[in-house]
Amino acid sequence: MSYLFHSEAAAELDEAFRYYENDYPGRGHRFLEKIEECALRICQYPNLGTEELPNIRRMVVDRFPYKLLYMIHRNEIVILAVAHCRRMPNYWMDRAQSS
Repeated sequence: MSYLFHSEAAAELDEAFRYYENDYPGRGHRFLEKIEECALRICQYPNLGTEELPNIRRMVVDRFPYKLLYMIHRNEIVILAVAHCRRMPNYWMDRAQSS
């Protein structure tokens, strides 16, 4: 199975990367590595994440306060959000309808 980022999730990923890289040089690249590890784990074991809502799961990113919210759509993992664990819960919910 492969994965893709919803356009808004890709923007969130870019914003978090820039924050970490600007404030802590090198940490932005480690963040991207952990995001990729998490996404690949989801691809291998799509049902491993905790169910957030029906058909939408979450997996926490190792060593960072972020989680990936995802769904399976047409045999592909769609990452709906790269969400900070302590900010604005459920802001991403309307993205499931547009995927």
